[in-house]
Amino acid sequence: MKVSLNGRVLSMDEDFPAQFSSNIPVEFENDSIYEGYTPTAEIRFHQKEKMVSRTLPINNGSFCLPAEYFKYDGKVMLSIMNTKGEVSINSYPI
Repeated sequence: MKVSLNGRVLSMDEDFPAQFSSNIPVEFENDSIYEGYTPTAEIRFHQKEKMVSRTLPINNGSFCLPAEYFKYDGKVMLSIMNTKGEVSINSYPI
């Protein structure tokens, strides 16, 4: 699965994996306007009755969606935060 960032718009080359998937590798392509920024993946998902969020490091242009992301039925969201010093810029979630 590949995720690309263009400005603040995030896109995927395929649909989110199905519920009960686990440890899905994701290739990430950052927009060149964020050169010098450090990207991190922000995931939000249902865990029983509440939404929880996790921050995942992006190493060498990739990260992994953990099994807990797919455990429960409900909405899942993914966004990217690019940080440089005191400046953080979030993408729109998908």
